[in-house]
Amino acid sequence: MPPLVLCDGEVQKLQGSASSHTLPHSIVQRAQIVLACGAKERGLDGNRLVISDAHLGLTAAIKHMFQGSSWRGARCTSCATS
Repeated sequence: MPPLVLCDGEVQKLQGSASSHTLPHSIVQRAQIVLACGAKERGLDGNRLVISDAHLGLTAAIKHMFQGSSWRGARCTSCATS
């Protein structure tokens, strides 16, 4: 898998999404994980625990990008159910 390279504009947009209170929780989680992956590629490693929903593609990417880290499924108590 090629390295994840984020330009400053992409990092700023992702930071806004990662801290949003209006976007769906799953989008916020994905933005946080992409930011963490980008930080890892810049040498800022050290994640020992990754928390996300159990989407199969997302958990596979986490296993690949954060080898040796633990994964925990998130429960969203404020998410709307339909």
